[in-house]
Amino acid sequence: MLPARLRLFLAVAALWVGLFGFGLALDERVDGPWVLTAPTLLRLGALGLPLEDGWAGLRAGSTLLLHSDALHLASNLAAWALILLSYPRSIAPRRLLGVFVVGGLIAALGSIAAYSQVGGVSVGPSGALCACLSFALLQPARRAVKLLWLLLALAFLVGGQLASGDQGAHVAGLLAGGLLGFWRRPRPAARSPQPAAPA
Repeated sequence: MLPARLRLFLAVAALWVGLFGFGLALDERVDGPWVLTAPTLLRLGALGLPLEDGWAGLRAGSTLLLHSDALHLASNLAAWALILLSYPRSIAPRRLLGVFVVGGLIAALGSIAAYSQVGGVSVGPSGALCACLSFALLQPARRAVKLLWLLLALAFLVGGQLASGDQGAHVAGLLAGGLLGFWRRPRPAARSPQPAAPA
């Protein structure tokens, strides 16, 4: 049987790649360019801003499975692989998935708060990945691994700024993961009182 982390990576990757390929088929762009149009992203479940339908709650979750173009997909697959490979073994895959989902939903709220007046389409799991990174930074780990997570988080922020990405989702995801990490970080064991020395 495959290791749990590899199964988790393959399951999420299959969803991401499958939905992206389906979107290309809807757009009749299987031969390129590998960029999905806004109407197709919205049909697949992306979060449209300002909110105009009653499906915002569902879209906040479904947008975590979607990508706007091939580069967006490839970069998030690489980040997801690095996160899974470097995550502390003390954190079970199901807990990591929980951080991904909860952090992603909070990231969607950050996107709504930041861009409801501007409009557009919020798509992708980068806010959820940011939550996984900031959660991990508050867990016990080697310094070199923490540096990798920090660099990945900075890459999301800088890359999002350069590519006009959804910084509202990135920042909200980082904050959400940090709060979850602070809440779930291991507590030092209470020291038992030492017996009094005989007089």
